[in-house]
Amino acid sequence: MSAAASVTAARRAAAAGVGLLFDSLVTPERVRALVDAYREAGGAGSCVLVRRAWLGEPPRAEVDRQIGVYRDYAPAAAPAHWGADEMVVASSASEVAERLATVQRAAGADALNLRVQVPGVGVDAARAQIARLGDEVLPLLR
Repeated sequence: MSAAASVTAARRAAAAGVGLLFDSLVTPERVRALVDAYREAGGAGSCVLVRRAWLGEPPRAEVDRQIGVYRDYAPAAAPAHWGADEMVVASSASEVAERLATVQRAAGADALNLRVQVPGVGVDAARAQIARLGDEVLPLLR
């Protein structure tokens, strides 16, 4: 997989025969542009969209703190393609599933990589989210 962040990198990934992996902050519109360039260049691999997801009240302070860390070390051009809040959060499993499906379609991704862990979120809270997403959300996405 290539973490392609530009059209040129997406085309190179296609030529190399590898798939694409997109980080959790990039907007669906930017991902779509890169996936389209990849496919037009003959890319046939998987295009995986990473998204933070949370069922219920999210650990907003911890997520915001981690995004600040990303901003500190990301290349200068990267934040230009980040959304204001790409975390998928809702109080119901059906709404989380609907939002994830919508963003996946808009991005042109054929797979999702869901993340719940950020520094400051305890093991028990992360495990509980993994169980809830797996038990309540994933069956609705499939």
